[in-house]
Amino acid sequence: MKLFKLLSFMLAAGIVLAGCGTSGNDDTIEPEDTNDSGAAEEETEQESKKSSSSGGEVSTDLPSGVDVVLATVEDLNTTVGKSSEDTAKINEIGKTLEEDWDRIEKKVEENYKEDYKNIEESLYPLIDEAQADKPDTDKIKDLAKETKDKLEQFKNKLETS
Repeated sequence: MKLFKLLSFMLAAGIVLAGCGTSGNDDTIEPEDTNDSGAAEEETEQESKKSSSSGGEVSTDLPSGVDVVLATVEDLNTTVGKSSEDTAKINEIGKTLEEDWDRIEKKVEENYKEDYKNIEESLYPLIDEAQADKPDTDKIKDLAKETKDKLEQFKNKLETS
């Protein structure tokens, strides 16, 4: 009886191990693996760039980042003014605005705490409203103007320091 159980176990283990060794759909899996490793390498490169750009490069890198955020705020304001019913476009620009701010947010927070708090008082409500299912265009216009003014003041501060 013990011999029968041992042989059954060995047979089952052999089948499991044989199944693990076959790859089945190599053609469909391989491209995903290639893309994933490329994305991982790209993320690693971006992280190393972020790490290396902190410190001495803040004054040169940050103004261009602020310009990008300003341009996105202006784009959002223009879109709301021209096509206030285009919720998908407003949502898309709101997402872009959030991504643009995320690129410089840490540097602003670490190096300019007061300005960071000031900007985010209007920026986050703007992002939230722009990404809402039914954005309030009047609120977006007011928040966009307030955020734009704060960002321009911050940019001027960066240029003079």
